Parts: sequence; C-alpha cells; structure tokens
Amino acid sequence: MNTYPRSRHFRIAFLLPAMLLLACSFSIPFLQSGGSGEGQISLHVAPDLLADPLVGLADLTSYHVSFHQDITGKLDGEPFERHTHIELTRASGQSDFLQEFQGTDGLNSYSRAIGTGQAAYRWNSPDQSCQGTMGEIYPEENLEPADLLLPVLQTSKVGAETLNQIPVIHYRFDQNALPLTDPKPSVTGDLWLAEQGGYVVKYTLNAAMPANITGKGMETAQTWSYELSQVNAVDSIALPPGCMPVPVDIPVMADAKNVRRISGWMEFETASSAAQVVDFYYQNLPSLGWTIKQQQPAGELKLPVGLAFSKGDLSLSVNIDSMDTGGLDVTIVIYNPKEQAAAATPAMTATPGLQPTVKKSESGLPEDVPLYPGATGLIPFSDMAIQFETSDTPDQVDQYYQEQMPAQKWTLLSRTTPEGNIIQLWTKDNRVVTISILPQGKKTVVMITFTNP
Repeated sequence: MNTYPRSRHFRIAFLLPAMLLLACSFSIPFLQSGGSGEGQISLHVAPDLLADPLVGLADLTSYHVSFHQDITGKLDGEPFERHTHIELTRASGQSDFLQEFQGTDGLNSYSRAIGTGQAAYRWNSPDQSCQGTMGEIYPEENLEPADLLLPVLQTSKVGAETLNQIPVIHYRFDQNALPLTDPKPSVTGDLWLAEQGGYVVKYTLNAAMPANITGKGMETAQTWSYELSQVNAVDSIALPPGCMPVPVDIPVMADAKNVRRISGWMEFETASSAAQVVDFYYQNLPSLGWTIKQQQPAGELKLPVGLAFSKGDLSLSVNIDSMDTGGLDVTIVIYNPKEQAAAATPAMTATPGLQPTVKKSESGLPEDVPLYPGATGLIPFSDMAIQFETSDTPDQVDQYYQEQMPAQKWTLLSRTTPEGNIIQLWTKDNRVVTISILPQGKKTVVMITFTNP
C-alpha cells in the first residue's frame, strides 16, 4: 500500500498562497471529527459522509487527478478573476504535479515537478526546458488535490452510476452540508464516491454571488471541479518529449569524485587512466542496452577522447579530457538527435520579415558561442534556443563551427548526420551546446540550443 503526505499543515500551507480568496467568501472553522453544526440538513445518510476527502487514495497504486477552481466577481467594486488549475498523476512511487494560477491580481504562476524516486524534473513555464537533478521533489511539489476539497458532512443520495470506468454512488449537497460559518453563501454541489474504497471520483461545487452587493471586499462566485481517473491503470510516469532523463543508471569509475548529474548530462573526476575509462564504459554500457558505435580505441590514447553509443533514438557521448590540476574529467551527454531536428521544423515553415544581418549582441547567444557571419531571420525560441538563416551551404556552416567552437575552448562530443541534417554537440565546463544545421531549399536553417554560464 502506498502512503502519501496527509498532514493538515500541507493543506493549510497550500491553501494560504493558492486559495486565500476562498476565505473571503467562505469562512472555514476548525473541524472536529464527527461534528454537526446547527442548520445542517438531515437526509438519507449519516453525518460525516466525507469527513476526510483523502480517504482511500493511499490504497490505489496509480491514478490521475484534475482540479479547477474559478473565482469571478468584484473586489472592492472592481472586476476580479482568479483561476486555479492543478493536475496530479501518481504511479509506482512516482508523481507528476502541475499547478497554474492566473488572475486579475497579477499573481500568475506556473510550475511542474516530476519525481521518479531517484531524480526530480522541474519547469517554471510551459515552454521552459526541463531542469532535472538527482534527488526527490519537495513535499510542496507533490500535494494531493483532494486535500483542497471541503469536507461534506451530509448529503442526499442520487443513485448508483459508472464514472471513468469506476462504479460510484452519486450524492448531492448544499451549503448546509459544508463546514461554513454564517452567513453561508448559496452552494450547490455533487459528489461521486467509489463503491469500493470510498475515495472521491468527482466533486463539483458552485457558490453563488452574495445576494447583497456592497462594493466592499471580495464579492465573488466560485466553481470547483475535481475528477479522478486512470485508477490503477498508469504503469509509470513518462518524461515529456525533449526532457532528457538524469543519467542515474550510468555507472562511474570506482575512484570517481565530484560526481554531478543533471538532465541528459553527467560529469566526474577520476585518477584512472584514459584507457581504463574507455575500457570501463565499453564493458558496462552494453549491459544497459547501449550499442557501441565505434571500435574501441587501443594503444596510446591522445586526449581528448570521445566515445559514441546509441540506444533507440538516443545517443550517448563520453568525453575524456585532462584537468589542469591533474587527473581526468569525464563528461557524459545523452541526447535525441531526431527531437533536436524536429524542434526546428515548425519554425522553418514560416519566414517572418527577415532582418538584416543579425548583430551578435542581439542574438541572445552566450559570449563564447559565435554567431554565423551574415545570419538573417533571427527567431528566439526561449532564453536557451535561437534559430537563424543563411544563404551559405550546410557544409560551410558545419566547417565554420568546427573551426570556431574549439577556439572558444568548446570540445566536440559528437557530430551526426541524421536524414541529411548535421547536428553538432559541444561541451565546456558544465554546459552543453547543440548546433543543428538543416538544409531548406537554397537556404540553410541553423538552430542553436545552449545552457547559459
């Protein structure tokens, strides 16, 4: 049986920043288990029908939850809106938690966190590249949406139904069934509980605007929607396209020091020889499903040394180089050449007004990544990727970067040519740059993705 955080301080900590507006319309008193206040309706079921909205969830091996809250109305007489969206998927000790807030108050935010048990992946905007690190996600990145639901103390029974392939019992409730202080807003709600396990499958709540509008304070209507699906049907959490896994399973030398792992990248220091490092990875990577793409280097090795492996659509590069302080630096990069090439395809279909030659200062590139001379049609994708065009051939662009990147002390990890494109992968310190060179008619489109210093 899985166990998830259930303590009430998680609920309160989340309610305060995310749903403080609720208290302006609903005043939620401290709840005593089994209590029933004055004015509560006595219908077909016993009190405390849903005293704990988290009931039964810990007994499920996997599920997906969607939660929405919309608040609309007036704040001190001015138009006001606040929208909350939460998604949670749990499976086999893993979780994928997304929360988004938007509103006229300007307190807009987006965050997503995926926890695999060994690594954590985070986003602070929908178009941001994932940031993966070793370790677990924080408790506040793994909240249970059911913990945001108000307990329902008494209901009227509607009947048996099937919802999301789950046999459920449908109930209805109003403001008198909720733990609210007077004056209570007018509320209508529906609740669907699983016949087996008693967990909440669906919960809807609609609170009307106050009957008497004063123009003072928060005067709003609210709608809540909670729905659970995919019960015991999710085998594992998959990373979204473009998010490279943290290489938690890639082994390191026995004497490795300062081991660092992030999305698609690993680095460590070793006192072993280059030949020992090469032999280590030629022995260990094939057992993890990686195919050797080159004959094992033999004899005296000249640094830097680059090794190439593949697994399905993924490529893995091992770069071995000397350190000024002695010993070797080993960098491993995992990437998907097909995804990198596809990432540029949508932008290639449009040709927004071409600029004159792009200035390096306007390109957004780091100082040590050169901009191709005569680049036009700059398109910034994010703070970590740009695209531009040139009338020169792909081979000319390829040759330029093979000459200029080493001059800026970048090391070439790999150069591949999938389907006529050219993809270069460079590394320097803790950073990675990918240069995708794509022919398009009489022009060449170049997409550069990078990590900033």
